[in-house]
Amino acid sequence: RRRVIDALFILIPLMVLAVAVTYYLMRGAMREKSDEFEDFQKHVNEKIVPRFKTLVVESHSAPGALYVGALAQADQALRAGNMLRARQHLLSQQPYANMDDKEDQQFDRRGFEWRYLWRLANPERHTLLGHRGLVNAVAASPDSSLIATAGADGMVMLWNLKRQGEVAAILTAHQEPVLAVAFAPDGKTIASADAAAIIHVWNVTVGLDQPARIDTPAKSLAGHAGPIYALTFGKDANTLISGSADQSVNLWDVAAGKPRATLKEHGDAVTAVAVAPDGKRLASGGKDKSVILWDADGAKKAGVIKVPGSVAGLAFSSDGAMLVSASNEAQAGADVGAVRMWDPKSGRELAAPIFQNGGVFGVAVKPDSSTVIVAGKDHAVRAWDFKTGQEQFALRGHLGWVQSVTVTPDGAAVATSSYDNTVRVWDWTPPSDTLTHGDWVQALAFEASGSTTPSC
Repeated sequence: RRRVIDALFILIPLMVLAVAVTYYLMRGAMREKSDEFEDFQKHVNEKIVPRFKTLVVESHSAPGALYVGALAQADQALRAGNMLRARQHLLSQQPYANMDDKEDQQFDRRGFEWRYLWRLANPERHTLLGHRGLVNAVAASPDSSLIATAGADGMVMLWNLKRQGEVAAILTAHQEPVLAVAFAPDGKTIASADAAAIIHVWNVTVGLDQPARIDTPAKSLAGHAGPIYALTFGKDANTLISGSADQSVNLWDVAAGKPRATLKEHGDAVTAVAVAPDGKRLASGGKDKSVILWDADGAKKAGVIKVPGSVAGLAFSSDGAMLVSASNEAQAGADVGAVRMWDPKSGRELAAPIFQNGGVFGVAVKPDSSTVIVAGKDHAVRAWDFKTGQEQFALRGHLGWVQSVTVTPDGAAVATSSYDNTVRVWDWTPPSDTLTHGDWVQALAFEASGSTTPSC
């Protein structure tokens, strides 16, 4: 036992000494490593991090291959008229989180070129959403401040163009799809007609803070035996003209609630009616491939114009000297839309017809101009100069057939309704001069006076 105790007295001090030496050596080594790490961290912060950030900024400023490819595909889709595909490619390039230390900051690679293509893919001023089905007809108020739309959901909606196209009123008395809508000349009354052959006449009420909801019309008119496809007011708010699938045209006395006259000269459904600006001439067109001209009171038939196809729309020029018809004609086994200009007095054609592939639905005439605007089955709204027969431009954005078109009386906007359940309002933007270079245009600048634009 004594030997064990003596051994412990020797070993324990040696072990303590070993621990002390080890601690001292490790502490020195750690101090050296710590100094080296601090030097390395300082080097990273001073040299590597700034360079890395510079590379990130440079990579952000230079468009990547995926971005350039998406824009190229969007451009190809636009050239092919495929607006949906173009939007899909553009929307694939979204802002993403920045690698900076600011959590809420995002980097947006999209530049002028993306916004330019997005504007081409969405050229409308407003897209009006609210109907729960096809939008069959659209009309503009005389003061150009309101748009009225007729929906297959049985609703008539008013939209306020002075308040970014917000909903101004919802009219809900119809029980069947609404097929036609029209404003009275005084702008205080609108009329709507449905598939159940009912016409409702409404007093215009506009909500400001929230849409006005009107469930009861001021007057209801019944007299047709089939769906009413066409509707327009005459010289005043008390004269209303309707065209129906029952092959008749009714001239209504709104106050009395009954027709003044019923015109039964068509051999098929009446699909379009129009009144000359002076209120003295009425035109009706139908599936019987004819346009019939009447005195405004319906007492006398002024003439018949034979059209090579079913009439889809009619419109008078602002001076009443020209009647424009849109019809669907069969040529070489294919449906072709035709726009024809007629003299409403003699019934002769005033200009060569304008043909549009795929068929047409409606037509409108821009006030005080030689421009006709056509709603087509090719999902586009096309503007034509009827004097030259040249297409001025096409408005693309709808994803379905364009069912109806109207121009605001001030000529500043075009409103269209479509099978895609939307209404779109377009700024009137006729083409300006195009200046052509032989290669890429890399820069533009305006002179101080604004009269000259140099480019390179």
